[in-house]
Amino acid sequence: MGVVMPFRKIAVLAFLLCAAHAIASDVRLMTEEYPPYNFQNGARVSGLGADQIYAIMDRAGLDYEVELTQWSRASGAARKKPATCVFSTFRTTDREQEFEWIGPLSEDRALLIMADEREIELNTLEDAKSYSVGTQTGEFTVGILESAGFGQVEQAPSMAAALKKLLAGRNDLMAVPEPYFNELLGQGVPVAAAYTLPALEVALACNPETDPQHLAAMRAAMASIIADGTQDAIIARYQ
Repeated sequence: MGVVMPFRKIAVLAFLLCAAHAIASDVRLMTEEYPPYNFQNGARVSGLGADQIYAIMDRAGLDYEVELTQWSRASGAARKKPATCVFSTFRTTDREQEFEWIGPLSEDRALLIMADEREIELNTLEDAKSYSVGTQTGEFTVGILESAGFGQVEQAPSMAAALKKLLAGRNDLMAVPEPYFNELLGQGVPVAAAYTLPALEVALACNPETDPQHLAAMRAAMASIIADGTQDAIIARYQ
């Protein structure tokens, strides 16, 4: 017969095991389902962003944990909790002072897209203001559009939910990064480009209170994977 351990001791032991796990990780990495940057691949998160992050952390010699969740939760945690980073994050003017940045993981553009049966002609971003625009909550395009004078950008909890509204005609346009648009085309989703915004850097965004030595190690590793061609090789796997 095994030894019966009192509930209180079991609870204490569980707490200590969880605490030990937390201590073992130097950095908590959070991201979302957002192919081709990041996506669930069996038990692992893969993608042109995720694979670069793994290479950076391994070269930096840091222990880390990765969590796939909704973007609003991931970016919110990185804003509030030290030693927490979120990827793949578009580096915009309104986000610049909120994070410590490690990059670039890539450089990409955002698009305003429409259901392909629509005939919306946009020559300037100003032209889009007469249409309803949707995107994901917390998406970098929200800040861009609001700063450009868009009065209302409808935000859905995920890109999939925003896309569903677009295809159902509940929004005229949807703001998305170009790789996401290309992924939709590859899947045969009936969408078309209506307008292209300027290119932006995509990077790892870390809470400003993250250990400076860890940040320095990650930046050195980032420079290393760029210099030796590792970054190019990773990106090529997803093109």
